[in-house]
Amino acid sequence: MKSIERNIVSILTKNGKKKVAFKIIETSIKILLKKKLNPIKVFEQAIFNVTPSFEVKKYKRGNQFLFLPIVSSANRRQKLAIRWLINSAKLKKTEPFCIALSNSVIDAASQKGKAFNQKLSLYKQINL
Repeated sequence: MKSIERNIVSILTKNGKKKVAFKIIETSIKILLKKKLNPIKVFEQAIFNVTPSFEVKKYKRGNQFLFLPIVSSANRRQKLAIRWLINSAKLKKTEPFCIALSNSVIDAASQKGKAFNQKLSLYKQINL
């Protein structure tokens, strides 16, 4: 959980304010605890479900664009999954970010939500 937490904080940090990022993570963990869920297992399951097994690079060949699957490192795949989770929480403007983050993590752990759909759309680009 330490490396996952460190990656989440590094992606959430804006203008060098790491304390704010830590508070966001703390409150989302408290929300998960209030819902009687194990936050470590839920975060790990969500990141595992959202993590892609490859990346897609787009390049132009002649007059058309082709998508080429490229196997990326484990750290890069984990950061992509965390970024997708955070972006799906940012799209929920009606609720505070801490609640939106915990809800998007719960959705991703149960293979639902925008972050999981982003992984599926990545696979559809290559027809897997």
